[in-house]
Amino acid sequence: MERPNLRVAGPEDEPPRSAWPPFIAQWVLPYLKEPTLLPVTLALLGHVVVVLAPLMLMLWRVGSLWAAVLLIAAAALSSFPIRWEWLDEGGPRGVSAVVVLTWLASVAAAVAGDHWGVL
Repeated sequence: MERPNLRVAGPEDEPPRSAWPPFIAQWVLPYLKEPTLLPVTLALLGHVVVVLAPLMLMLWRVGSLWAAVLLIAAAALSSFPIRWEWLDEGGPRGVSAVVVLTWLASVAAAVAGDHWGVL
């Protein structure tokens, strides 16, 4: 039996650095990559939609400055995961799709709520 070639690990043996912050990589990305966590992910994103849709309606109906500020802040915060994914993956992938779909669902909920008068 031949003995394996053993050597000291060097910098070339380190795993590649991720563009994701460590907290996001450890606590958020598994919810987007593990199929068994999909129900939890959908429930959390549903809560985001429930917050964004009334803010959109407040901006549309009343012209609320605070709603505009909060929506701009939410849009700015939404850009960070897309940027990190672009740097890490080389382009848009699942995280970007989830962010875009969350915003589209929020707009759809606001339009439906305004149309049917439930919000």
